[in-house]
Amino acid sequence: MRSSPKISFCLTDDELQLVDDARIRVAASGVLKNRSEIIRAAIGVLRTLAQDELVAAVASIDRLVPGRKPGA
Repeated sequence: MRSSPKISFCLTDDELQLVDDARIRVAASGVLKNRSEIIRAAIGVLRTLAQDELVAAVASIDRLVPGRKPGA
C-alpha cells in the first residue's frame, strides 16, 4: 500500500448523521465499521453510477467552504 498525504473532507451535520446512521445499520447486521470505511464504501458505489446519475448526484449538493469553522 502506498503512503498518501492526510486528506480531510467537509461534511454537513446532516451528511455526518447519514454516515453514522449507515454505521448503525451495518452494525445491526453484525459488521462493525468506522466512518472512514462507510465513506469508502460509498465511494465504491459511485463507481457503479452511470454518467448522468453521477452528474445528477453531484449537482444536488451545495458547495461547502473548506476548513474548520471558527472556534471548532
